[in-house]
Amino acid sequence: MVGLLSAWREWRERREILRGLSDEQADASIRAGFVVKDQLIFALEAIERGDERLATEIWDKALKLHPREVNASPMKFRILYGLRRFDEAEALMLAGRKARPGNSRFLAGLIEIAGARGDQEALLRLCAEARARFPYLAIGYVRALWTLITGGRLDEAEVIAKKAMKFCPDEIMVYEPFAAIAMKQEDWEEALKRWQVILDRFESQNQSPYVQAARVLAKLGRFAEAEAILTPWLARLGSDLSCRLELARIAHEKGDTELAIRRWKQLAIAAPHDLQASIHAADGLISMNDLSGAETILREAVEKSLAES
Repeated sequence: MVGLLSAWREWRERREILRGLSDEQADASIRAGFVVKDQLIFALEAIERGDERLATEIWDKALKLHPREVNASPMKFRILYGLRRFDEAEALMLAGRKARPGNSRFLAGLIEIAGARGDQEALLRLCAEARARFPYLAIGYVRALWTLITGGRLDEAEVIAKKAMKFCPDEIMVYEPFAAIAMKQEDWEEALKRWQVILDRFESQNQSPYVQAARVLAKLGRFAEAEAILTPWLARLGSDLSCRLELARIAHEKGDTELAIRRWKQLAIAAPHDLQASIHAADGLISMNDLSGAETILREAVEKSLAES
């Protein structure tokens, strides 16, 4: 995500460039290009914050004032996609693919649109086309894999996953669904092998593979190993929901009621402004028959939500 501070620094640099240009050099098109880039960055940031109204206002104004620069911007697709203006985004990608059929980004954009629309048939068709035309493009495998896994078509997914790892051996995103297939099949020993490959091959800055490996270890009854995987991440991330949630589940599954209750409560305390964390914590406490504790967490979550609204 492009932060506001980063965007401001970029603008300051461009402003200095503009100041150093003579009137002949700094023509209207150059100035418009700088202004449009700033405005579109702010529109993307508004989309990422969930402020669709502001993003739409910025987009419409920029398009009205500087149509040529906006239409030429590489950010146009991301903004249309973020605003869920899928027909316009699709038209943009189709035109781009027609003009430059050898550029994979237009097909990748069409795959994203099909996924956002929930059109699984179109998504799988476009992914198959991507794999045939651009075999080293990860999205053609990854989006198809998760769609097939969700739909229970695990044998098809297994075949595609093996091809994905062959053509995209350095992409962690093609290994993760391969491990997820084994988890769906409840083949925990095989799942552990697949997650271990990911942990060994990739020095991930993301805790997700470790959380999944811990889940598999817990299923195998290897609770101490599962907790040992997660503890360093908890120390690094502190309020991370996924690590705390998994640690609470592990305590519950190994039958340590006191520890499980403590961890469910800590989950809500660590993320006081995350309603989902409070709901998970309350559900966990209910499963431990701590109804009063669950009620307290939910009541406090509602009070915080009302106070912030």
